[in-house]
Amino acid sequence: MKRTVYFHEDDYCQIEILPLTAKKFCLKQIGEIDEFADKHSEEFGFSDMYVRDESPYSIKEVEISQEKIAEVLDFLPEFDEVDSEYIRWIEDSEPVFSRGIDNNTAVFWEKDEKGIISAMWLGMYIIPENRDIWYKILTALGSIAPLLLVDWCGGMCVDLTDTKEIENYIV
Repeated sequence: MKRTVYFHEDDYCQIEILPLTAKKFCLKQIGEIDEFADKHSEEFGFSDMYVRDESPYSIKEVEISQEKIAEVLDFLPEFDEVDSEYIRWIEDSEPVFSRGIDNNTAVFWEKDEKGIISAMWLGMYIIPENRDIWYKILTALGSIAPLLLVDWCGGMCVDLTDTKEIENYIV
């Protein structure tokens, strides 16, 4: 049976994996986002939208190959198909790859023409039943290279080489 996973366009890189060197930049951005949100908060939402600055850092810096991802995440099945939802229709997202359990427990990535990961993000919804698998996924990613999980919506940075930070994040 064909396994398909999807991500909504709004979720693209919202829980992003970057090199650990991006931490200072990301924390500064999170601070600016929080400050902007405070200034534009209204009773039922916000009066304006903040657009993050383009990161000067990329996961490409650590040169992780698609084969390496497959090796360290071999405990997760590969999805046969990755779709992206846009308004009411689904479009095929061939350049995006994924391994995982379902839409809420998935690692997504794009690769360049040399097979080097150029973007990575998570389809993550943590519940008590999947905390163990998320711990395993995040520590596996942290074993590849010095990586940082940036939860832009939650306003958090997690050093994936530090198991205590991972534990605190998934609780």
